[in-house]
Amino acid sequence: DTGLTNVVTLVTNVTPFSLTVSNNTLTYTLNESGGGFQANPSGGLIKDGTGLFILSTTNSYTSFTSIKQGTLRATVSNAIGRGIGQSGANLTNNGILDLNGFNQNVGALWGAGVITNSASTPVRLYAQSGVTEGGTFTGKIDEGTGGAITLYKPTGVLTMSGNNNYSGGTRFSVNGAAANRHIKLGGNNVLGTGPVVFEINAILSADASPRNLTNSISIQNVNAGMTIGNTGSGLLTLSGPIDVNAAGGDQAIIFPSDVVFSGPFTSTSGGVSTKDGAGTLRLLNNTVTWLNTAADARITDGSMVIDNAAVTVAGGFLPNFRVQSIVTNGSASLFITNNGSLTVGSIFGYGRLRIGDTGSAPGTTNIVDIRGVLTAEAVTMGYTSTNTGSGALARLDLQPGSQVTLGQFTTTTNTKAVTEINLDGTTINATEDAASSFLQGMTNVFVKGGGVTLNAANTNSIHIRQHLLSGGGSGGLTKAGAGTLQLDGVNTYTGTTLISSGALGGIGSIAGPVVIADGSLLIPGGGGNIGTLTVNNLTLNAGAQVTFELNNTNDLSSATNDYLVVTGTLSITGSSLTVQNDGTNLVAGNSFKLFSVPVTSGFTNVILPTLDSGLAWNNKLAVDGSIQVVVAAVNPPSLGVSQLGNLLTFSWAESGFKLQSQTNTINVGITGSWGDYPGGTVSGVTATIDPANPTVFFRLVSQ
Repeated sequence: DTGLTNVVTLVTNVTPFSLTVSNNTLTYTLNESGGGFQANPSGGLIKDGTGLFILSTTNSYTSFTSIKQGTLRATVSNAIGRGIGQSGANLTNNGILDLNGFNQNVGALWGAGVITNSASTPVRLYAQSGVTEGGTFTGKIDEGTGGAITLYKPTGVLTMSGNNNYSGGTRFSVNGAAANRHIKLGGNNVLGTGPVVFEINAILSADASPRNLTNSISIQNVNAGMTIGNTGSGLLTLSGPIDVNAAGGDQAIIFPSDVVFSGPFTSTSGGVSTKDGAGTLRLLNNTVTWLNTAADARITDGSMVIDNAAVTVAGGFLPNFRVQSIVTNGSASLFITNNGSLTVGSIFGYGRLRIGDTGSAPGTTNIVDIRGVLTAEAVTMGYTSTNTGSGALARLDLQPGSQVTLGQFTTTTNTKAVTEINLDGTTINATEDAASSFLQGMTNVFVKGGGVTLNAANTNSIHIRQHLLSGGGSGGLTKAGAGTLQLDGVNTYTGTTLISSGALGGIGSIAGPVVIADGSLLIPGGGGNIGTLTVNNLTLNAGAQVTFELNNTNDLSSATNDYLVVTGTLSITGSSLTVQNDGTNLVAGNSFKLFSVPVTSGFTNVILPTLDSGLAWNNKLAVDGSIQVVVAAVNPPSLGVSQLGNLLTFSWAESGFKLQSQTNTINVGITGSWGDYPGGTVSGVTATIDPANPTVFFRLVSQ
């Protein structure tokens, strides 16, 4: 306020050690005469006092700007520090910086003051530090009634904690000399009301405390990957919409600390390929479209939790979702909980969930835990043969209430990896085109206390050749749907196997009780395959059916019929037994043991194969569980004889017989020399008594 003039005009460049303006009542202005002259203090520009200082020169100093009090108003771009694209001069603002419609570039941003825009023209503020430290700004960016302010963060770590309400958004921009672009949230909703836009790889994180951000997030062309969260950061919750619009290709997002996405997540162009970093990404109460255009979507480190969220992985020809740690002896995991769902598919069909598959590092642990819904073509578990590190584990936990719809569980060929599935209260829906080899090849599959319901509505038989082991408790297996389930392994779970609809077959063994419900079918061996099924206690309820197949064309080393071994009790009530012959015509002497134990009662309907004429079945089920082909017993026809004079007339009522005769002396009697009597093929044959042949014998035989 004591200066000779309140307007200073530069007629040349000046480089003082420092420039201090201290005014309270007078307004001071620094301008230049039109030659583009600059004031570049090497020791900094200081604004003190409560008055207004108008800076009207475009400068290029690298020291600092300090607004202790009052207002510094720019009337040109790049008034404080250097131009955009260069490391700016650090700004400590404890007063008011009025951008006044002109873009400015600062270095580190410090202070508790206000940054505003008194002009209607939208304006950009670049915070471009040439070093890692980008400052801590506890003040407020408030555009007031002026044009929108956009905060650009090219480089440096900037902590924002003020009650900001700028509307132009926050952008991680491509301008900048350093690769470290980082905004740290020191409070909730401190980035104004506009969108947060990633134009290049950068970091957005909380400080050491939990922080929330409701702004929309836009990810654009971050081909080198971006980072949300940071080591040592608190939980960061992003509840605004997140959109990936990355025409440059699939994006990798690194999560070093725990992050929550609770807003809608969509991919409009490009896609997201990778969740990396040791932190946990929680998708909460939202709808997520994870579009991967070139590579499979994957979790390569840390965890992802789908928490009451609906996640769809789409794009590509047949997209896959991989859980595969790329850190040696590291871990990656996926959790689906609280009615959350994951659908892996595209317009071309469903893709696969791959657990610990190609690309996993040696010795890694890869886990998927489902308490919600999974829809996929298949689940593939294990590692390639090149990843031979010991201790590698791929595990799928299907927890109570989970619903899984797929066509197959498969595994890779690396025998050094452990592949494990835990079934505990889950429902598995086999798709219509489910593979015949539905489940096999795992190291262990445990049926735990909650058991498993398998809904096989498909028309093809599905085989579980995997041994289903007891995981503790009394969990069993319930089969629903009209399809056929073949259990071909050694199944040691002790809970009940209930066939509520459809059919049960197979050539394995079942340790727990088996119950075949009304309308359901038991087919030992199973549909066209002769084999032996071993059960413990078996109950056939009223309306249940049992079907055995015979095939005596098999060589002597093979079984000629299905066989049911019952090691415990057999209870049959009002059931039906059907035996069908798939081989050549049966002959007398063929014997087939169907049950390992006698079947004394319970079958109200027994249907056996049709035999050739003259053969019959000997049902020995009540004796030793077998049936046998025997020669049929034939009731003899009734031969009637009448005499009229010297004529005898022979007649019979049964068809298919003919009259034969032989003539011998009485002393010789009947021999084997029978001959057809002339005209004896039809009842009503007349024979003349010949006294010369006093002993003639007649009989009826089959034609």
